[in-house]
Amino acid sequence: MNEREIQDLMDAARRRPLNAGDEARLRAHFLLHPGAQAAWEEHLALSRMLGRLPDAPLSRHFTERVLERVAPEQRSGAPIFNWEACLAWLRGTQWARAGSMAALAAAVIVMSQRHYDQSSRFELAAALQAVSSVAKLPSVDMLKDFDVINSLGSLTPSADVDLLNALDRDPN
Repeated sequence: MNEREIQDLMDAARRRPLNAGDEARLRAHFLLHPGAQAAWEEHLALSRMLGRLPDAPLSRHFTERVLERVAPEQRSGAPIFNWEACLAWLRGTQWARAGSMAALAAAVIVMSQRHYDQSSRFELAAALQAVSSVAKLPSVDMLKDFDVINSLGSLTPSADVDLLNALDRDPN
């Protein structure tokens, strides 16, 4: 049995009587460590005596006194915003640093805006290119006769020769 288990048994013994299993484990521990039994009994007796003592009465106005002592500690803390420190920071060479930081921030904003504008122009150009390629498609009127036009490509040149021969034979 380790120290943690002994401590758990001691806590349980203060709150309630130990059950048979807990007492058996405790007796087995005392057989292995005879000096531990005396310390156990002393500690248990002391805990029970302390448990029987009445609670100490609180003085009158206890809460008021505590709050009075806590209030100055809260007020003496650092202020939320210190104007003096802000002004001291802005004195001297700090103006140059603040100005350069503002200029840097403005430059970053302008450059990012230009990049955004340029990328949106590229997107617009790509969209217009796609739309312009759709405009180059043949009209719907031409597509009405698509099957007839498509079948003309499958005719053999022999039909043209036969037509020419027929025209040559014609006596007119």
